[in-house]
Amino acid sequence: MQITPEAHEIRVERNAPLDAQDETVVLKVDGERQTWHTGTGHALVFFGSEAKRARVHLDPERHLRQTNPISDALPRRLNMTMAAWIDTINLRRVYIEGSAAAWVRPSGDTHNVASGRIWTDQDDLFGVRLAYARKEGPLIDGLTRRHVFSGLVKASLLNQNYAEFEDGRVALGTSVGWSWNNRVDQHFPLRGASLAARVGGGFIPNTSASWLFANVSGTGIIPIHPRHVVVGRLGGTIARSDVPHRLSDMGGAYALRSLPIGLALTEKNALALVEYRWAPLRNVSVPLLLAWGSELQLTAGMEAGIGTSEGELVDLVGATAGIAGVGDVFGAEPAMIGFTAAWPIQAQGIDVEMGPVPELYLRWWQEF
Repeated sequence: MQITPEAHEIRVERNAPLDAQDETVVLKVDGERQTWHTGTGHALVFFGSEAKRARVHLDPERHLRQTNPISDALPRRLNMTMAAWIDTINLRRVYIEGSAAAWVRPSGDTHNVASGRIWTDQDDLFGVRLAYARKEGPLIDGLTRRHVFSGLVKASLLNQNYAEFEDGRVALGTSVGWSWNNRVDQHFPLRGASLAARVGGGFIPNTSASWLFANVSGTGIIPIHPRHVVVGRLGGTIARSDVPHRLSDMGGAYALRSLPIGLALTEKNALALVEYRWAPLRNVSVPLLLAWGSELQLTAGMEAGIGTSEGELVDLVGATAGIAGVGDVFGAEPAMIGFTAAWPIQAQGIDVEMGPVPELYLRWWQEF
């Protein structure tokens, strides 16, 4: 059984073999029970335009034996979105981080969303997490609100190549957080700001190893011209951990890009990043393979971080440069692809290689 909205009516259809027996099907239309005698084989029934705005629920008591009852209500009680993507590719170190996720929200609800996610990255060979988010404040777009309160639980398998830890490999954790964001354009916002804070912890089962952490961050955009902006980010983290994988890594695509991951695992740190972004091409329409190019961005920036690792002070200063393009995939959905190169300029207490060869990242969104 399937309910399908059409231009001026709702179609309820029984997809069954030609020799299928007659059935009596119960429907609820705005709470009023109705019955439908399907006849034999394939069958259809229609509701007119007034019923299109009604709530229709087919077989509410689940008397029918169906292959899939997911389409038994209109409007749908739940909407699900699924996606898989590559988070980061470091072309110099040759590693890939990726995720797959599903989001479930009540139909017509822009406040509540539950999600599940699996991932792999440099400190976790494999992980799975369940999360819930509550969104508040005015809508920024169709589904995004300014305030997001979230909580999650997760389990992961630690990567021994990232850091040595002999007491166990399965890690369990949880965290809660809040974020505020009034930026509208995710690819090249011209104004706005964001703030975020999160606290959490976890443990290794059957051991005494555990960790706690807290971090805050803020991003601000200074508009100069419709093609020029300066973006800055400040962040800080405090971590107490018996597990090196859960210390705060100062390096990588989501921290100091000029510092390879795993070289500065800190108990506390502060990071500052600034970037100048210029769009020499904007709001154009260039035909490409499976897409129409609309924007080209060039970036240049500086970054710095300071922290403590095993009680010793560590710091690093680096420079970045990047190029990115935005296009409408199949002429409909905007997407970004770009490269960021990052060079360490000065470091203390960190064994990082200086030289002309940069850390090189392939990215699909603004890094901050």
